[in-house]
Amino acid sequence: MVLAPLAPRSRAHEHVAIDLVGTAALALGILAASVALTFGPAWGWSWPVLVALAVAVVALIGMWWHQDAVERSGRTPLLPPSLLRLRPLQLGLLAAALFFAGYSALLYVFPRAVEAGGLTSLQAGMALLPFAVVFAVVSLSVARVQARWGDATLVLGVSLQIVALIGMAGTLLVAWGPAIGLWLQPALVVLGVGQALIFSPLTQLVVREVPVEAAGLSGGMFSTAQQLALSFGVIVIGGVVSVTGVAARDELLAGLALDVVFALAVLILALVLRARGGRVPTTS
Repeated sequence: MVLAPLAPRSRAHEHVAIDLVGTAALALGILAASVALTFGPAWGWSWPVLVALAVAVVALIGMWWHQDAVERSGRTPLLPPSLLRLRPLQLGLLAAALFFAGYSALLYVFPRAVEAGGLTSLQAGMALLPFAVVFAVVSLSVARVQARWGDATLVLGVSLQIVALIGMAGTLLVAWGPAIGLWLQPALVVLGVGQALIFSPLTQLVVREVPVEAAGLSGGMFSTAQQLALSFGVIVIGGVVSVTGVAARDELLAGLALDVVFALAVLILALVLRARGGRVPTTS
């Protein structure tokens, strides 16, 4: 906020009215879907949950029809269908959603599980500190890695992520106990490196296919997909934990398994996007 006055100023060439109907429909659809998926397992998928799901479906379909009508009329919709029909953008948003869903699921179960294994809340948090530091440090060097590896940077990052997740699972099977926070450090460090190599290239995959005049919109779509996926990951793993009743080590293994599945899907999407051509733009 202090440095905001120093940022370059940019203004639209014309005034753009806020799409209130589209915004309300999208918000209603997201809210209803979140409520249904969150409480569904606990409520046995009873009729209130089914009603919420129906409301979500109707709201989101209605929102899409409204967006298409707004764009065809020459006005500016909240989510332009013409942009969302771009296949690289679709694949990029899907990859981002899967990545952040797996990320949130793992971070949700990690402290719960290791605390059940004998760690305090402070120790559980400190166990993730090296992972966060490595992520921050490597993120500063991603541009140089991309200058050399191009689109392969994302593939490398996802591959390291999968190796780290499998390493964490193997560690849990042989070293569960109060010292698990220390035993997991090698895998967590590799995980920090891999996720740092994913974040920036994944962001670029989403925005690079969007026209320059819609750059702000692409950033908004990425942020929305990110936040929805973070919630979705917690909802999914929460449902798995509620239904299966797993706890402690088994709960963390379930989170790792879910993250591996999502990471494999991201790897496939990354390979598809790379095969479609185009080198990831690098930054200085």
